Amino acid sequence: MRSIYRWQRTNWRFMKVLMVLWFGVVGLITLSAAVDVIAGLGWGYQAKDIGGGLLMIALGGLAIPVFWVIKTLVVSITRGIYGPEPGTDET
Repeated sequence: MRSIYRWQRTNWRFMKVLMVLWFGVVGLITLSAAVDVIAGLGWGYQAKDIGGGLLMIALGGLAIPVFWVIKTLVVSITRGIYGPEPGTDET
């Protein structure tokens, strides 16, 4: 039974790391597109790339509450089936 709760914690931790990486990479690409468009450095970015990057950041931000709701549902279902996590004071 402990492995189920461990699996949940691992998945939630992975999601947190994935979201940080997502915002970091997409933010860096969007920032470099903005710098290229403003300064004309010739990196190959266009103005529409900035909008695409901002859209990807916004959609990533919308994914956070969705992931939180899914996590809450999974935890509730698991607690309903298997009871509270062993070693906790939940009743």
